[in-house]
Amino acid sequence: MLKKILILTLIINIYSFSFAQTNNLNSQFQIMKAQSTNYQEFKVIPLGKLDGFWNIVLDTLKQNHNQISTLQKQLTDKQSEIASLKLQLSEKENQLKKNDYESSRVSVLGMKVMKDGYVWFSFIVIGLLVFLFLFIFIKYRAGDHIITEARKDALESKNQAEGLRQRILEVQTQ
Repeated sequence: MLKKILILTLIINIYSFSFAQTNNLNSQFQIMKAQSTNYQEFKVIPLGKLDGFWNIVLDTLKQNHNQISTLQKQLTDKQSEIASLKLQLSEKENQLKKNDYESSRVSVLGMKVMKDGYVWFSFIVIGLLVFLFLFIFIKYRAGDHIITEARKDALESKNQAEGLRQRILEVQTQ
């Protein structure tokens, strides 16, 4: 797009400059024609004026050629600048993609993992650990209750055995 605009500007400048030069040449030609003398149906133009007009034409052509060369050099410079900017843009885009990739991932055990996936995985693992902890805690409480009952029963059995032993001793002593 920028290239098309530069070329269009170049063409407009050359056309307007050549149009101005053409008007200048046309006016010079009209002046030369008006100052010339007539011979039958021909115009007689002195060689000095004709040479002067020819020099003006050559100067105008040289100026146009110089301006075209300058504009072509400017166009070449702009094209190389555009190519350089395109290269910089592609480098920036690649760097942006790389940064986006790096920022959206986390290294876990040497593997690159998406942050969202890692967060979900962490929540699931933590949930499972909490569930496991609750399961073990409930089993512990149930086991503790059973052990407490068993101790109570063992104490009762010991007390009964002690009571029976004392009765047996009493019966034997009597």
